[in-house]
Amino acid sequence: MNEILNLLKLFVSQYEQSDMGKIGILQQTTDAELKKIISQLDPRELQILGLFEINTDVSLKELPNSIGVSQASASRSAKKLEDLDLVVKHKTELNNKEWLLALTETGKQVSEIKIRADQKHQDKLNEIAKNYSAEQLQDLADILRQIIQVDD
Repeated sequence: MNEILNLLKLFVSQYEQSDMGKIGILQQTTDAELKKIISQLDPRELQILGLFEINTDVSLKELPNSIGVSQASASRSAKKLEDLDLVVKHKTELNNKEWLLALTETGKQVSEIKIRADQKHQDKLNEIAKNYSAEQLQDLADILRQIIQVDD
């Protein structure tokens, strides 16, 4: 069990050193301006951009629940994305009080780069997973779930 925990700590450490996968995202573009923008993003902002993979608009009200942070943190991150010209904030047509975020053209470019990086990472993980049965992978997932719950 100690080896598993040590390997998990190593994984987290390496992931944090890569700035939560940002290095992989930066490697997916040669555009200097986009690299400059991406380098300013933190993991939470990258997580928000990930929400646009399945949504054209993201509710500012629902954002904290979607990414698991406080309203204040979500608002700060949304404001930073807006300041970097990655998203625009607009009111819904049905409810003039509800604000939505939508990607700008630059935001769409960064989102596409993130999607490519995520897919490349997923492909590598799938290649590793080919060496194990579905049952073995399920056992690993069960162990990880239990480890996560130990401190709850």
